Amino acid sequence: MLDHSRLTPQIAGTLGMSEKTVENNLTRLFARTGCRSRLDLTLACMQGRLRLSSAA
Repeated sequence: MLDHSRLTPQIAGTLGMSEKTVENNLTRLFARTGCRSRLDLTLACMQGRLRLSSAA
């Protein structure tokens, strides 16, 4: 979702969750990865600096 430049309301609508839930999930991702922005998170993922896992 982040690589499509979608805004929080658009992401929330697509995933069927509240905007606050999207914001909370992004906050946790930033804390876990050390990324400071959506752009940084997207670049880290595209450059292979992040491991994607289906486990929560």
